[in-house]
Amino acid sequence: VEMTRRQTIEPGRQRPAPADQRVTQIISGTSAWNMPAPAAGQPAAEPQPQPAAVEERTMEIRVTPHGFLKAALANNSTSEVANGGSEVSFTVDGHRYVGTINAQNQVERVQTWIDNPVLGDTLVEVAYSDYRDFGGVMFPGRMVRTQGGHPVLDITVSDVKANPAVDITVPDQVRNFTPPPVQVAVQKLA
Repeated sequence: VEMTRRQTIEPGRQRPAPADQRVTQIISGTSAWNMPAPAAGQPAAEPQPQPAAVEERTMEIRVTPHGFLKAALANNSTSEVANGGSEVSFTVDGHRYVGTINAQNQVERVQTWIDNPVLGDTLVEVAYSDYRDFGGVMFPGRMVRTQGGHPVLDITVSDVKANPAVDITVPDQVRNFTPPPVQVAVQKLA
């Protein structure tokens, strides 16, 4: 996922000057890592292993319209009529996914639940709208993701390419990464 995050400007709220933040998040099989954008005039940055991100990034793929349909086909999904369309559900890797498909066969909404250290099992819901033809590919022009009932991502899609060639090789730094052991220091208080 390559994205640019932009700070929202809210009237009456003091914040630093907005600056775009480029984020590249990668997952391949059971490996996840980030590629930070290099600073101007600097050499390319090193990959940053993110082993704890594998589960969430896999979920992010499965809640996309194409990821949801592919996962539903591969995981014994069930379907029932609902609101002029259908509701499709399945479970994979211990996570339940429920999607709403409208009468035009467009995925309108996908829900799942992920573990959150503060909230526990947390509802993740992605709503898809404004389907358009992107060079022969029908895809939503807008995606809105909420977690625990709060908006966390609002994407406007400007371009879609069907099946571009991609070569994602897991870097050695990621493949050979071993998280440091957890150190616990006990200090008697009384």
